[in-house]
Amino acid sequence: YNREFLLLLGQLTETPTLTFEHFKAILAETAPNSVIVVVHHLTSDKIIGTFKVLFERKFTRGGVLKAHLEDVVVHESFRGMKLGSKLMDIAGRIASEHNCYKLIGASHGDSIDFYIKHGFDASGKSFYKLLKQFE
Repeated sequence: YNREFLLLLGQLTETPTLTFEHFKAILAETAPNSVIVVVHHLTSDKIIGTFKVLFERKFTRGGVLKAHLEDVVVHESFRGMKLGSKLMDIAGRIASEHNCYKLIGASHGDSIDFYIKHGFDASGKSFYKLLKQFE
């Protein structure tokens, strides 16, 4: 919160100002079914990259988990340094470690090409990567 996390998310989409108490409440509610990864830049003491993976238990496919990739953003001053690629590697690893069969997300603007470059298939503004095959 104090390391400009919400300002970073504001580079992705409209992000309202939250009190610290409201921020903590949202985090506590989200935490049981998700993993939030942040990249902390030590020199500036700011968060310069983040994403969230949310887990959904599916009634189909025997109750396996599907992972939703959300809020992927790298600070504009640090883009072009392969940080986004590292975040995608970590997101895929997290989904695999949680035994998810698929990692999905939605994109706006030109960023869909970023996900395709990182092994995702795209359909419109949505993207997905199969992590397990079912028979």
